[in-house]
Amino acid sequence: MLTSLFAVLVLESKALVALNRHSLHRRRKISVETNRGVEEYETVECAAEKNFQGVKGTLFRAGPCDDNGNGALAAITFDGSNKVFSRVRYVRTKRYIKNLEDGPKAVGCFFWANRLFATQDAGQPYQIDPLSLGTQKLSDLGGQCEDRFDPWVRINAQNHRLLNAKLKRRAFVFLGGGGSTSEFEIEEFDAQFKRISRCTIPLVDGMSQVSDWMPCTDKTSFAVLCGKLGANKNQHLLVATKEQGDTPTGAPAKVIYSLELPFIHDSSASIIDCNFLQHNNNLHMRIKSQNEIYSILVDNKTPQLIESKHLGTADYALPLLKNTNQVDLLFNDLLLVRDATISLLSSGQEWTSSNKNARIGIPTIINNDSFLILITHANHTELALFSLFELEQITSVSLPSTLPSSIHFRGPFVPNLTPNLDEIKKAETLTRLYAKKAREWNEIEGGFSGLGIKSFLFPKGVSGG
Repeated sequence: MLTSLFAVLVLESKALVALNRHSLHRRRKISVETNRGVEEYETVECAAEKNFQGVKGTLFRAGPCDDNGNGALAAITFDGSNKVFSRVRYVRTKRYIKNLEDGPKAVGCFFWANRLFATQDAGQPYQIDPLSLGTQKLSDLGGQCEDRFDPWVRINAQNHRLLNAKLKRRAFVFLGGGGSTSEFEIEEFDAQFKRISRCTIPLVDGMSQVSDWMPCTDKTSFAVLCGKLGANKNQHLLVATKEQGDTPTGAPAKVIYSLELPFIHDSSASIIDCNFLQHNNNLHMRIKSQNEIYSILVDNKTPQLIESKHLGTADYALPLLKNTNQVDLLFNDLLLVRDATISLLSSGQEWTSSNKNARIGIPTIINNDSFLILITHANHTELALFSLFELEQITSVSLPSTLPSSIHFRGPFVPNLTPNLDEIKKAETLTRLYAKKAREWNEIEGGFSGLGIKSFLFPKGVSGG
């Protein structure tokens, strides 16, 4: 037991050394003067006027939350009644602990293999206790993550796989000089974090920047938006398929489409969806560029761009339909978020907050007929449940602190992760206890280590392995 305590939560101990910056008292306030834009607090029970209609699970959100770019995690647990349990905690990255102005920062999170991870914009992810949100360790995902993990990992719902990607540049030497080529590598993992596929996509000559990527609905192809470094450069679309199927050790993918998109110049452009239509196998995609939404249709035989269409403007767009035979509807049906308004593009139906200065976050669909969304006002944030196709607000609850409502504050909803208030508080108590013990050994520079108290920290059914 002494050995376990000796190696315990060094991340938390180093954060506690700077106690004047971050007290661990419950519901502590972090003033704006200390560059802490979001209040960190332990679990608080909040009650709404109406029930959340049987919603059971935990909604996670993560992203930059202070002026120094440090990332925090928020967790809101629903027990199916009108009560929710909310808590917020900063991820104890090296940048956060040492109060650095540079270095990797926590930017996102994902839940996989019954575990919660916070991703960084560079480097490996951190394993997080899903109950207390305490930072446990820097994780190599069981040896699968050698150097870095994509900050915005994808989960392919078509085949239930977790996808990670990285850009690789290779130098070469030729007579009279040298140069380099770039390739994009995509890895796929099963539910136990076992790598089941790895493929590489060669980028077009001169392309050294990837804006976004996404798996296609055929389960074997990927779309990649890439471009050259610099402003006002046309984006290039590559679609590649795993010609050799699943190869855990790695194999080159075959590029089947390579197109320049002259109407997209934004290096931060994002792919909304990517579908092969069932009746003719043409490729249909929707792309967001500088808040403008475009749809494109690519002929399967030529391949050439058949049609490009401007659909509207939005801060965020969420695709709804999955029936790829309905071509006309595919071009229109999106849930759009813009400033204080939510709208359905297909019907023009919309909902606007009575507070015109409110800002709305990313919607998360629940039970296929409703969605959760954060609405941030000047001095508080509310979490609201809406009916999906009527855009009617069913119920809402005010959260204890103001949270960001932006496309950069995102995360999953984990159904059936419903610890009760007592279980969450016990996990938070253990996090504080072991952080206090670790502070007594704060002279140790042993790096980052796990808690070593899995059986105590995680209640039955929640794995922290």
